[in-house]
Amino acid sequence: MPATLVDKVSMLVSSNLQSLVGQVYKTKNTTHFFRHYLQIEEQLGEVEQAIREADEEAKDLQQKGLRCSEQRANLDKMVDGFLVQRREKEAARAQKELNQLERLDDLYRQQAHQLDAKRAKLLKARDTLEVRLSLMKEEREKLEAFVAEYRAQQRGQTASDSEYRVVD
Repeated sequence: MPATLVDKVSMLVSSNLQSLVGQVYKTKNTTHFFRHYLQIEEQLGEVEQAIREADEEAKDLQQKGLRCSEQRANLDKMVDGFLVQRREKEAARAQKELNQLERLDDLYRQQAHQLDAKRAKLLKARDTLEVRLSLMKEEREKLEAFVAEYRAQQRGQTASDSEYRVVD
């Protein structure tokens, strides 16, 4: 049975609507999706940079702590030596420096503890972003396959729709 003019127009409108929906999907959603994907990659890079910086800070704090411990050990020996020599003023001065170094060493330990907590949060954030990125890679592959299939389908429909074109 030959297609009526209403059938042909209905097919044309349906095809155009499907094409419009496909274009909106391709341009807006894929653009939004890829923008979001790139943002996650960028965030992951920033988190990894922050982890490297935290590692460097931890190394610096560790070195400062070691130097401080060495100085404390030397001052402690000096205090003992001054006391053995009955040089109380020098012993008191050295003890005062020793107390300051102990406070400084405590400060370094607190900073190291805070840095460890910060690093743990960064590692957790990195793991979360890596999982999200791998899921988005899978979604991207599915989306690209869908777009390729959609384009192939559109090419196939345009060839078959040529039969139904209304010619003036």
